[in-house]
Amino acid sequence: MINKALKKHLLKRSENSNLNFSGLVEFLENSEYQFSGAYLRGAAGLAIKNKGYFNIKIFEREIPQFIFFVILHEYCHIKRIDVMSEETMITYLTDENQDRLCDHVIGEEILADRFASLLYYHFNKEIVPKYITQELDDDNKKRELIEDIKLSYGMVKDIESYHKLIEHVVINELD
Repeated sequence: MINKALKKHLLKRSENSNLNFSGLVEFLENSEYQFSGAYLRGAAGLAIKNKGYFNIKIFEREIPQFIFFVILHEYCHIKRIDVMSEETMITYLTDENQDRLCDHVIGEEILADRFASLLYYHFNKEIVPKYITQELDDDNKKRELIEDIKLSYGMVKDIESYHKLIEHVVINELD
C-alpha cells in the first residue's frame, strides 16, 4: 500500500523521466507493506516493521535515479525486518560489541544496495549509477559509515527507545 502523497510524487516524477515509476508505484501498491511520503529528520528513507517512510523534501530536490533506488533499498530493509523480526533487529542494534554491530549494519546496507540495484535493473533495464549506491566496496566510504554507526551507538537500548527514535526521525507523515 502506498499513501497518496508518495504516489502523487512518484507519478509526477514519471512525467519527466525514462524510469519506470508507474511500475514502481504498481509494485508498491501490490505489496504487503505500507509506503508513506513524510518529512524525516536527517534521512531520505526509513524502514520499520511493515512500513517505509520517504522524505518528500529530499525527494523534491533529488534526481529520479536516487529516488527510485532509495525506495527499493528501504524495501529490502523492510523485508529483512519482516524475516528476522523486529525483536531480533533490536537485539542487533543493542549489541554491546561495537564491532559486531558495525559488521551487522554494514552487511545489511550492502545487501540492501545489491537488492535495490537488482530490482532497479529489473524495472528499468539499466544499471543503477554506482554513485547512487553507498559504494561500500570503497574502504573510505565503509569507514565513514562505521564512524556514523559508532556515533549513534547506544541510542537504542530497548524497544521503547527504538520507538522513541522513530518518533524523533518521522517529523510528519503526509496525507
